[in-house]
Amino acid sequence: MAKIKKHPIKFRKKTPEKVVFKAKASAKKEKITKELPKNSRFITERAVLFSFSRLKKIILPVIYLALFALLVFVAADVYQESRQYFALTSQTEDIKQEIGSLEKKVQIYSSFKEGYLRLAILEYRLGDIDKSKKYIRKAVLLDPNFKQAQDFAKLIGERL
Repeated sequence: MAKIKKHPIKFRKKTPEKVVFKAKASAKKEKITKELPKNSRFITERAVLFSFSRLKKIILPVIYLALFALLVFVAADVYQESRQYFALTSQTEDIKQEIGSLEKKVQIYSSFKEGYLRLAILEYRLGDIDKSKKYIRKAVLLDPNFKQAQDFAKLIGERL
């Protein structure tokens, strides 16, 4: 017959000290569980609806995206306003140059009624109403039947 080998695991007998210690520990557990309410439950971190990690992962990128969109919108608006400003500035310079050349022509040709009308219109566009009225009066004095000058005089409120 073959020999059966014994396993090398040795079983130790419990000493009375260990048994007493375990008995005290289990008594404490029973006492603690008796004091706790029956409907207790554990709340894990994942069950919390609002946590800082969720804030970092979801809300902060949304805020950054909104701020970036606002920045782009403001930059586009500033760009558009600056383009309009430079366009108006160049138009103002063009009008001033045209006024200078027309004033020279009117000095040379004093009966140039269309020149006076054009000067009145350009001065009106620049916002100088007094000069505009002065030039429209000269245009109407040169030709009292000048219909365009009369219409423009009514527009700016000049009585003839």
